[in-house]
Amino acid sequence: MLNNLSERIRQCDEQVVHCARQADAQTDPGVKRQFLELKRLWLLLARGLSVTELSVTVNASYRDKGGEIGRKYGDTLIGTLRMSYGSGFAPGCTKDDKLSGVLAKLDERSLSKLVRDYEAGMLPIRLRTPWIIAPQGSKP
Repeated sequence: MLNNLSERIRQCDEQVVHCARQADAQTDPGVKRQFLELKRLWLLLARGLSVTELSVTVNASYRDKGGEIGRKYGDTLIGTLRMSYGSGFAPGCTKDDKLSGVLAKLDERSLSKLVRDYEAGMLPIRLRTPWIIAPQGSKP
């Protein structure tokens, strides 16, 4: 998917350059204005695709971290994680599901919480003492 997005961004950039050259070559102000508008639209499209590419890259990075998390904490039950992260953690999963079984389909919010705590070294602490550091208002 990233290669396809990168290719589309490259194509947009080529169109931006083409429209800029065409605008420079025009003597009619109306036609020049149209090429400049096309250039602006191609730039907007390229920016939108770049944001999408960044999002896909970040998601892929999280999923890769999820691989590490799955190897180290895959036997952890979702019910245990909900004691730390609240009842909204891993919606659609049962409390008896193991993290390793649901990690690939985990929603972004739940996954980002896991990754954040994993990178900060807090995940093992949360798993040992979930009732001590549970966020206010969360239910075990």
